[in-house]
Amino acid sequence: MTEPTWAATPDHSGSVVLRRYEYQAHVTARAVLEMLADNAVQHVTCEHIEDVIVARNWGHATDGLFWDFQQVKARDATTPWTFRDILSRGPLKSLWRTYGAVKDQGLTYGLTVALEGSFDSTDALMTALAYGEGADNGRCTERVGAHLNADFKEVSTFLGMIRIQELPRSGDIEVGNVAFLRELGPSLGDAEISGLYAELINRVRSAMQGRLDPQWTERSGMQDQPVDLLGRRIRPSAIADIRQRLQPPEYLLLTGSSRPGGVEAAQIHERRSAAPYETHGRPKDYHRDKYPFHRQEDGMADVFHATHKLTGTPVVLKQLRGRHPHLAKRARMAREIEVGSLLSEHPHAMPVWDAGPENTWFVMPPAQAVATECLDDLNDPAALRELIESLCSVLIAAHGIQALGSRHGWIHRDIKPSNVLRLDGRWVLADWGIARRPPGQTTHAQRTRPGVSMGSEGFAAPELSTDAHSAGPPTDIYSLGQMIGWAVTRKNPQQNVPLIPESGPWRAVVRVATRTDPAKRPATVQAFLDLITQEIDEPPVPPVLQAEALRDALNAGVASAAEELIALAAAHLDDAALYCDVLLRIETEALIPALSVDSLRALEIVRAMPELLGTHRQTERGEVDAVIMWLFTVARHAADTGQLPLLEESCNGAFYWDALWDQWRPQGKIGPWLRTLTGDAAGAVAGALRDHPDCARHFSSLAKDLRVDHRIRSAVTPPSLGLSSP
Repeated sequence: MTEPTWAATPDHSGSVVLRRYEYQAHVTARAVLEMLADNAVQHVTCEHIEDVIVARNWGHATDGLFWDFQQVKARDATTPWTFRDILSRGPLKSLWRTYGAVKDQGLTYGLTVALEGSFDSTDALMTALAYGEGADNGRCTERVGAHLNADFKEVSTFLGMIRIQELPRSGDIEVGNVAFLRELGPSLGDAEISGLYAELINRVRSAMQGRLDPQWTERSGMQDQPVDLLGRRIRPSAIADIRQRLQPPEYLLLTGSSRPGGVEAAQIHERRSAAPYETHGRPKDYHRDKYPFHRQEDGMADVFHATHKLTGTPVVLKQLRGRHPHLAKRARMAREIEVGSLLSEHPHAMPVWDAGPENTWFVMPPAQAVATECLDDLNDPAALRELIESLCSVLIAAHGIQALGSRHGWIHRDIKPSNVLRLDGRWVLADWGIARRPPGQTTHAQRTRPGVSMGSEGFAAPELSTDAHSAGPPTDIYSLGQMIGWAVTRKNPQQNVPLIPESGPWRAVVRVATRTDPAKRPATVQAFLDLITQEIDEPPVPPVLQAEALRDALNAGVASAAEELIALAAAHLDDAALYCDVLLRIETEALIPALSVDSLRALEIVRAMPELLGTHRQTERGEVDAVIMWLFTVARHAADTGQLPLLEESCNGAFYWDALWDQWRPQGKIGPWLRTLTGDAAGAVAGALRDHPDCARHFSSLAKDLRVDHRIRSAVTPPSLGLSSP
């Protein structure tokens, strides 16, 4: 079968104006977004300025595809489209030529007039055309036949394939596309989504001009097709990197932190840290844009969008300016390459994918956004916390790369918003060009001699203006404090002036982190994180206070309070205040139903109660009484319900304290109860009495009572008396 788009047709759409061009780009992007969503779209071809061909997977077709040939019409007028408009604007003529080119190729296809805005539903001919009923409307067929100057029967077949598609207005279509892209990448911020959509539109524009990057040819398996077609067709391979960036980060932080992006030095698993292609350190392996998209403020280097020629992988290429860069500039880039390689396995460091041996260029993955573009997102305290903890994570790793005997490792010395990037859903720190090496590894001491200023104005610590060589972890901590101040106040800091928020939880953090004297700042990044936790996190409510609230709820008749209170006690088996100050003072009978729900949990609580008595204050007789009575109440219930393990544990606790304190009031309750026990319950209690003979002797009066179970009588009989036969 012949490739349907090989049949070239002239473009009679009129002059190409920017508005129509841009509108079609966003219309085409809708189909590409559909491809990103579920691969239902196999490819999209931008054949002419108003012609778009969307090939969707269709199992019933001979070639497995349904071809949708679209004529896109945009206009400034906001009135509904009428049948007369359709004839005057010419989409049917264009689709008629397409119909003639593909009708005998054995395709499964449709012909679509895609209109900006809505059509006039009161126009009978327009309505018939819109719903594929034009062939059944004699007047419609007659008018279209005259318009096309074509055979009536052929026109009838043609109209059976026509449909009308209403499209959003130019002011709404981009908004809708971006919203759809946001649904595909819910973990990305607004700035990242906007950046991805801009990149997607640029590829669509390249396809519309027949200049889609040639590397997609090799990846698409279409080498045997015309070059012009390859330059206009967008396949899944051409947007694979965008799909990848929409996914959650491809790594796991194997740390003890409970927060995403924990701050310990992380071990990384299955993360894309190395280049996804074989590297050779050759600049000729990359196709670089003619003009840079960013130029460093100090003029040292330019940053370009580029593509790896063989695989088509988008990259960012950073290159020193000038044909023969000064040795100092090359040394600075060498430092950036070195640190990037050292931290390549860390999720919050910008990895270096490729670099030349002469240290004049290197390649890194393309980021989706810079922190300066995400300022609105950072209004969310959680988002700002994520950013700062991500930076702390990589700084802990960098500061820890140190020689034997060194005080610290690498110090960044240039932390600022423009060096903090969003990459694949995570924050990364870039540009280690002026980093301070670990002590003892300085390569050129004159670069940081006293009086030589380093860093970026406002974010650089004061000591970088006087003695940059002495920089240590507090230097980077100062910059982190200024970063927080910048995000909270939305102002750029001034040099050596702490940007302290007027109020809020971050105020104290910034105030301490930006002290002029580095010795008065947190000494390590971990200490800085501890400060953040102290100032930002709400301290957990102590269990005893939670228990008091549940006690009040129980007294107020809240049905679930008892269960929650027992669950709380089981979760804090070492909290003496919870047990002795709250649980002990609640009517035990009110807790019995909740205690009976889980036998293992009940055993833990009953075991904890006597063990905690006297651990948080001096033991008093009244409290001993209360514990014994609490345990006795549980034991009585356990005996009644046949829960022997719970009965034994309760008695062991009660008898232990009775043996020590000889509590008369509890004995007055326990003695009569012992008279009533029979069967397994009597055997279990008798065993507990034997384990606590100093308690058993308090009930020796039962030894001669023939109505008491013989095992109880045996347990309470003093050794000197023995047990007489019944």
